[in-house]
Amino acid sequence: MARNQATIYASFWSDPASTGLTSGAQRMYFLLLSQPKLSLAGALDVHPKRWAKLAPDTTETDVEAALAELVEARFVVVHDDELVIRSFVAGDLCRGAVNVNLIKGMWSAWAAISSPVLRKVVVDEMSSKAWDREGVTRPNEAEELRSRPRLELPLRPESEPTALCSLLSADCSGSAVPTVDRGSDDPLARIRSQERGSPDAAKRALAGLRAVPDHGTPADQDAPAPGSATPEVGRGTGAVG
Repeated sequence: MARNQATIYASFWSDPASTGLTSGAQRMYFLLLSQPKLSLAGALDVHPKRWAKLAPDTTETDVEAALAELVEARFVVVHDDELVIRSFVAGDLCRGAVNVNLIKGMWSAWAAISSPVLRKVVVDEMSSKAWDREGVTRPNEAEELRSRPRLELPLRPESEPTALCSLLSADCSGSAVPTVDRGSDDPLARIRSQERGSPDAAKRALAGLRAVPDHGTPADQDAPAPGSATPEVGRGTGAVG
C-alpha cells in the first residue's frame, strides 16, 4: 500500500547537519521522504530521471548532484539502484507508539531490499524499540548481520575490498578494485565547481560514491554513527526532526 503522508519535524532547521546541506539537497531529502513507494524499512529504488520531472526547473543532473551530497552527508545510502534513508526506522517509523503489525511490516519490507549492503545498513541503524519489539520474530539474516561490525558511512568503494566481499559471500580474489580519488578531485567538489555541469559528470560523481557489489567495501566502525541511537534529522533520520 502506497504511503499518503510524510512527517517533517521543525527541529530539522535547528540541526547543523541539515542546515549545512544546500537547498537542492534539502529539497531532495524531502522528496525522498515523501515518495509514495518509500518502504517501511526506508528503502526506495533510485529514479533520477523520474524525480527530475517533478519540477520544471530541475534536471537529472540536479537530482544526481543532490543525491551525491546526501550520500556524502550520510542522510542516505545508495547501493546499485537502491537507496535507504539511513535512520528512517529509528527516526520516523519508531517515533511514538509502535505496534506489532507495524514492525512485522517493516521486516517484510527489509527482506525485500535487494542489496545485502543496504539490509546491513538498516539493521545497523535500527533502534532497540524496533529490534527488541516483543511478539515479532526477527529474520535469521538480520541477527547475523547485526552481529557484525557496523559499516562505516559514507560507503567507500576503495576502502576495504575483503570486508564487503565477506558480507556478500563473494570471492573477490584477484579482482580489480575501482577507486575514487578524494583528494583535490572529490566528486562533490567536482559537481559544485561545474555549477551543475553535464549529466554524465554528475552521474560519474554519484557512481563514485556508490559501493561496488563484488569489490568495494566500507571499513568497519565500532562507535554508532551520529543520530543512530537518538532519532535526529541531521543524519538522515527519516522523520525530519
